[in-house]
Amino acid sequence: MGAGKTYIAKGIVSGIGAGDTVTSPTFTLMNQYRGAYPVYHFDIYRLSEPEELYDLDYKDYFYGEGITIVEWPEKLGDLVPDEYLKITIERTVSDTERKITVCASGRRYDECMEALKEYENSRT
Repeated sequence: MGAGKTYIAKGIVSGIGAGDTVTSPTFTLMNQYRGAYPVYHFDIYRLSEPEELYDLDYKDYFYGEGITIVEWPEKLGDLVPDEYLKITIERTVSDTERKITVCASGRRYDECMEALKEYENSRT
């Protein structure tokens, strides 16, 4: 907790042009934001069972046209999509710094990572 998950969500929501105030959906389970794409921000920390997401028609959000952010994705169990971008945030020795790791799963996100690498290489 307090690693910066909601801070990353704020960056994503800002990046799609939504002017909304982003808050952690800890007690509401999901917040929705509108910009160039809809963003569905889940915090599933309080779920007892992944199957509780069936009540929310989670497939509409996970497999729809928008961007879905899931805090505490390890609680998804077998509901993890085959394709996703995983962002891991680790605290460092300093309380003000974080180590961020981004891993792709699936062709779509492998292509995104390659495009990002190409962009970074073009800037150096």
